Amino acid sequence: MPLQQMLYREAYRMLCDRFEAEDAVQNLYVRLWEQKELLGYVC
Repeated sequence: MPLQQMLYREAYRMLCDRFEAEDAVQNLYVRLWEQKELLGYVC
């Protein structure tokens, strides 16, 4: 299962709202992108 689907399922389980879950996952991706320099390299 792709990561985005797993994150969405967990967010939906916690928030019980489809749109809130989608927003939460999108906000997570934005925050990760903004701090990509701190995360280091994956490969």
